[in-house]
Amino acid sequence: MADRENVIKGLECCNMPNNHDDCPYNGAAHYNICTHQLLTDAIALLKEQEPRVMTLEEVKAAKGSDMYLEMRGYEDGNEYMTAATLDGVGTRGVNFYHSVFDFESYGKATIFGWRCWTARPTDEQREGTPWT
Repeated sequence: MADRENVIKGLECCNMPNNHDDCPYNGAAHYNICTHQLLTDAIALLKEQEPRVMTLEEVKAAKGSDMYLEMRGYEDGNEYMTAATLDGVGTRGVNFYHSVFDFESYGKATIFGWRCWTARPTDEQREGTPWT
């Protein structure tokens, strides 16, 4: 996993001409090697930000965080995707917008199943990620 703080600091240093003393990537044998490592780490960091389904444990720990909530079978039986903020965690489920979603139905391919994503997925990502 790329070190986010080092990548940010490295990008800031590269943006400042002739100021590489504080760069965490400084000290490589050659500037091209330094830049190559920085770009490699930056790409890895960006890939970590790609949308993925969160584990139930991650959802429970994300009180007050923004995520994307995908629901199955609500109202007319269709699937829905919405930006949501986790309001609270109870003993039987989590609360989004004053609606409780049961722990037991998390990630399930059944009616009223639900799951959360780290970022808004494309239709292809959503459809290509199976429910359990």
